[in-house]
Parts: sequence; structure tokens; C-alpha cells
Amino acid sequence: MHPDHKFLHELQEILTRVQKEYDLSISKFDQLDIRPYFYTATGNIVYSYLLLFLSADTTLANKEWWAKITARNEMMEKDHQAIKNLSGMTKHSFFVYFFSTIEMLHRKTINILSPEFDKKGIKPYKQIYDHYLTTLSLQEYIPLYDIVRLIRNTIHSNGVYISKDGTDKICSWKTSTFAFKHLQSIDLLSVENIIFLTHEIYDSIEETLNNPCLQKIKYIENKYN
Repeated sequence: MHPDHKFLHELQEILTRVQKEYDLSISKFDQLDIRPYFYTATGNIVYSYLLLFLSADTTLANKEWWAKITARNEMMEKDHQAIKNLSGMTKHSFFVYFFSTIEMLHRKTINILSPEFDKKGIKPYKQIYDHYLTTLSLQEYIPLYDIVRLIRNTIHSNGVYISKDGTDKICSWKTSTFAFKHLQSIDLLSVENIIFLTHEIYDSIEETLNNPCLQKIKYIENKYN
């Protein structure tokens, strides 16, 4: 889990983007409105991920730190394997936490946008974002959310994609293709994919929050915060 300085720079760029969008949002809406929270809640997750990698500079990537905690001059194979496992865990955890936060924000917002759609709050998330994006005439983002949802849902099976009908699934977004193979571990959380998908999700957030259907609603309470 040695820090990739290009990756760190790209995470910082995402945070700069989020801060600008938050500042714009807070100029339009009350600070207790849910819309600015789309940026603060998700931005805090990105920041936590960045801090983890920054801390690796003085810990996991530092031989003196390893010598201090293990009383050994050299790292063993088990150390390298543990770092590899940690890297995979943190990538998956970041993506799960990031997207699950967006799901909860969508569930709250849909209750104001379409009060009758999910009165009991039990519809599957796929139905929620399909309705949310279609209502805002932004259904072109549905394939993006399908991809991120499928990645997120592998948390239930230790990173393995399990199809309900036992078949593989190929999903495309813009020029990228994402292959989900039944009963196989996903290999989709490269640094490039994380940055790409995170930016794309923020594109969708900006477009939805700037949509006239949501803009005309004066206040959307952030319930159960």
C-alpha cells in the first residue's frame, strides 16, 4: 500500500472540486438542507481515504517504521501479503462507504421529490435511482449507477460477483467497459477506475442538484442525519 503520488494528487483534485461545489451549493440553500450534504458527506469520505494514504508515507512505506514495530531489519512475505490485503480492503471499503452514503441521500431526497414513490422506504436501490434520475430527465446516468452498485454489492460476498441468474454481465460507461463474471472476484478497483468513477458520480450529483425540478424546492430536510 505504498502511496502513489499521482493518486494522492488526483484525490486532492477531487476534494478541491467538491469544496467548490459545496461553496456554490451553500450559497443557494440552507446549511441544514440535504443538498449541500451531498458534498460534505461524500467529501469527508474522500478526505479520510486521502489521509490513509498520506499516513502510509510514514508507516507502511517506511522501513524504519517496520523495523520499530517488528524488531526485524527486513520485511517478510507475510508483511507484503498483509499490505496487499489492506490495499484491497481499503479500496473496497472506500467505494462501499462512498456509494452507500449517496444511496442514503437519494432515499431521503426521493421522499420529497416523489412522496408517493417509496412511502415505506423499502424499495431496492436500483428502483430508487432509476426513478430519481428518470424524474429529473437524467436517465443517461443509470448505466453508471448500475456499475457502481454492482461493485458495491460485492461487499456481501467478499468481493465476488454473484449473479442472480448465474450469468456474466458486461456494463459500459462512456469509453470504459466493466466485466462482472459470475462467481469470480471483481478486478475493477484500480486507481484509474476509482478516480474515473468518483468524478463521474460527482458529475451526476452536480447535474441532479442543479436540475430545475430540485432547484425549485426551497428546502429539503436532511432527516435522520
